[in-house]
Amino acid sequence: MAATDTAARIRSAALAAIDKQCFGEDFGFDASPAVVGTPGGPVTVYTLIITMRSPLLGQGPLVNVSQIQSPAPTAEQVEQVVTSALSGLRDLSGKMLAEAKKGVPAPNGQRPAG
Repeated sequence: MAATDTAARIRSAALAAIDKQCFGEDFGFDASPAVVGTPGGPVTVYTLIITMRSPLLGQGPLVNVSQIQSPAPTAEQVEQVVTSALSGLRDLSGKMLAEAKKGVPAPNGQRPAG
């Protein structure tokens, strides 16, 4: 039996899920394993980080960080996390644009131009 790179498999599943749902938008992503201590003992989690360009000029990317508690997450688990993350990032982007149109100060304290 050959060795399997679980993080690479998860990144591949994330890429496929993002490609399926991106609708032409640019997203960045990465996945990394970690072992976290719990009252029941150590548990393996995979952290999936998904980024999206900010809708406001001069702002850093929007970031979603999610964890999957499993030593070997399935493609379905990864797709569920991606679906939720993309939805959340799109909602946040829309709220930022709506606030910018109303003249609400941007996160860095400056008012958006326009």
